[in-house]
Amino acid sequence: MKRYSKGILLLFMLITLLPESPASARPDNPYVPHHAPASEDPKRVLVLNSFHEGYHWTDRIMQGVKSVFDEKENVELVITYMDAKRCSDKEYLELLHQKFAYKYRFATFDAIISTDDPALNFLLEHREELFPRVPVIFCGLNDFTPSRIKGHDDITGVYENYGVGETINLMLKLHPGARKITVISDATLAGRDLRHHVAEEAPYFSSRVDIDYLDNLSLQELIARLGDLPKESLVLWAMYLRTPEGSYISSEESLRIVTEASGLPTYCIWDVVGQGVVGGKVTSPHYQGRTAAEMAAKVLRGDRVQDLDISGSPLAYIFDFNALKRHNIKHSALPPSSTIINQPFCLYEKLKIALWVVLLFATLLMAVIASLIFTLQKNRKAEAAVQESEERFRLMSLRTGQMIYDYDIPSGQITWAGAIEEITGYTPEEFKDINHDQWKAMIHDDDRERILGLTAHAMAKGASSTSGEYLFRRKDESFTCVKANGAFLKDKHGRSCRMLGSIKDITDLKQAQQERRNLQKQLIHLQKMESIGHLAGGIAHDFRNILVPIIGMAELLLQDLPAGSLQHNNAREILNAGTRGSDLVKQILAFSRETDHEMKPLQMQEILREVLKLGRSTIPASIEITEDIQASCSPVSADPTQIHQVALNLITNAYHAVELTSGKIHVQLKEISWDASGLSDNALEPGRYALLSISDTGCGIPPECLNKIFDPYFTTKSKNGKGSGLGLSVVHGIVKNHKGDIKVYSDTGKGTTFHIYLPIAKKPVQTDFRGNLKTIPIGDEHILVIDDDDIIVEVVTQVLERLGYRVTACTSNIGVVEAFQINPSGFDLVLTDLNMPNMTGVQLARELMAIRPNIPIIIWSGTNETINEEEATYAGVKRLLTKPVGMPDLANTVREVLDEA
Repeated sequence: MKRYSKGILLLFMLITLLPESPASARPDNPYVPHHAPASEDPKRVLVLNSFHEGYHWTDRIMQGVKSVFDEKENVELVITYMDAKRCSDKEYLELLHQKFAYKYRFATFDAIISTDDPALNFLLEHREELFPRVPVIFCGLNDFTPSRIKGHDDITGVYENYGVGETINLMLKLHPGARKITVISDATLAGRDLRHHVAEEAPYFSSRVDIDYLDNLSLQELIARLGDLPKESLVLWAMYLRTPEGSYISSEESLRIVTEASGLPTYCIWDVVGQGVVGGKVTSPHYQGRTAAEMAAKVLRGDRVQDLDISGSPLAYIFDFNALKRHNIKHSALPPSSTIINQPFCLYEKLKIALWVVLLFATLLMAVIASLIFTLQKNRKAEAAVQESEERFRLMSLRTGQMIYDYDIPSGQITWAGAIEEITGYTPEEFKDINHDQWKAMIHDDDRERILGLTAHAMAKGASSTSGEYLFRRKDESFTCVKANGAFLKDKHGRSCRMLGSIKDITDLKQAQQERRNLQKQLIHLQKMESIGHLAGGIAHDFRNILVPIIGMAELLLQDLPAGSLQHNNAREILNAGTRGSDLVKQILAFSRETDHEMKPLQMQEILREVLKLGRSTIPASIEITEDIQASCSPVSADPTQIHQVALNLITNAYHAVELTSGKIHVQLKEISWDASGLSDNALEPGRYALLSISDTGCGIPPECLNKIFDPYFTTKSKNGKGSGLGLSVVHGIVKNHKGDIKVYSDTGKGTTFHIYLPIAKKPVQTDFRGNLKTIPIGDEHILVIDDDDIIVEVVTQVLERLGYRVTACTSNIGVVEAFQINPSGFDLVLTDLNMPNMTGVQLARELMAIRPNIPIIIWSGTNETINEEEATYAGVKRLLTKPVGMPDLANTVREVLDEA
């Protein structure tokens, strides 16, 4: 009784969702026949899907069905879903029977398309009651035999074929080292059928690979078994959409679990390509749906069902580009007829046919024009004039995307045809009376004399044809670039009396050519920059080695000389000069892209003074440079090298602006407070900022260029060869990376001002402390120092000995390993250069570690070449230093490494 009540309640819920009953039906009720004339009644096709909407297989079948009927008028599709994947017990199917009996009691159908086994089984049982004598076309059937529809008339369709053998053979071909194939299937009808087909094919491959099966496992068991598969295994996903507990999972979720759990190449038999699998020779639901729909369309046209043979579904090799890439499978190894989905967009492949068609049309057009010219020259009789006219109008009827013209030279009248509106903007009706004089007026003033001269010159020389490119004024007063080709026809006296030809819009072609030239310029510029970068990196390397003894000796002198003495001050200046040299190296390496930019509290006053000093030495004295630098302006958080680059670039631009007029350049720095009331574009957060302003009294920037000056490769100085179009783009990027903003104000003929806003640093400026021996850690351990530069070895030896250490110094790594092997415990630390003859610092570290694994090793280098932490740890390297290294840094590093040992 309880079960019966449950069924009545479910039936009631289904009925409440149905359309209105016949008593209240309106004339547009889809289930009530229209009483329109028979010739206007649409053909109605019921599509009965076994599974639910959103299920990958069913949706693909429906795409195939709709691809046929979307192209056909007067056909109405009625689509319904049984949801048998999630619910298929007898009680539910009986309720569906009752629902359809009520829902379609007034409906008439001309054909029924059923998808997959549950739908066909339902129709075989209830068709005569629900849809008597309505033809049925099925698709998606598993393991079909003719006996299944024995005794049922008007049934045909498409059953599923499987490319199991071909897929397994392809798997072994693509993965010749595979030793095992694991087949995954569930207990559904389709799963058991696919499992059966694999088992039938397995004996043919027994000598090449082991095939085992994971049948109807729980998700936990499946994940565990897949995780234990050896690396030489492959996975064949036959079907896994329902767990042993009866829970349904989508194909996307199933394949995600399988591919993540195994990490192995996974193949399929039916089309789930695009969900993580590599692919295979698959049965496609789309093709099955389309084939069934085409058979239904034939029935609607009057073909007999008995004349439509039942056939197997088409198979296709389909693969996923992303899965092929993930498993390093080459496209060339795939079968020639393969389809690869999810490939990156290729414009040529998309437009290849169109491009070849246009080329063919253009070739044919020129061939026909040449043929016409030859014919017109050969025929001098009245009959030839008629033939010429027929050929001329045949040419004008071609749709080539070009304008065709026939110019009668003596009268000046022109007959137009072809793509008139597309090129000129005028309708054919508006353009038909345009004569030669009116056409001349539409040519751009800069091109008119040249084009008319070309035509006149060709006619005077008796040439057979001419061509030219010019700007043509359209109806909307805009100009488009066109190319005109023309051929002359001669009269009996040999004079040109008619001109036939075409006009083609080549604006896009010209733009493409210009873009190509720009790209070539950019490439040349980048190659130059790369060469300069390599040169700068090499100079910086040598300069660093030079700075090591300068800084080291200066620090030693500061320790030896009395504070406040002239010699002590001289040593301090030497150290400061060495420090500036070190900063210069950083700038060079930043220019050559060998260093990372470091943000730190920075006093911009010093940077601006250095830039102004450099600018004053290179900018002619006739150009006045003034400055207003606020001494109390707080520091900003910035990279010194990049701020130097910004200031130098803007001052250089200002110089170029006033170069010809000997104008003025003004540089100002001040601290400002920026509040919300002053924000116009929300580019800056309220707070305190350092405002750097660089002004000039030059020619200014045209208003139409102001919005483009920060675009890469845009320049207003290309004519004089002084601009690459990169400077302001780089400046803009640096300022934005510093969480600042840049604004430009310009008045044509009066000058330009750039405002740079940089946020004030929250941390105070760190004082660079050097030379206080009392704060530097010392020691008495024995250190082995190796460097191929004698001066560097001498300086480092003195520094370390000053710190209390015992030092053994070597200027070559030859014999070091042998000496270390004699007394490995005699040294407490090794300090070696990275790049040396015979053996690198890393190689030396490995040799020493092989003798004494716990020996601490420090490597330093004059370049920014580094080794990763894993390689450094493996080689026994504890620290990596970059030359030059001051005494405090060297002392702290040595002490830290020794204390950690």
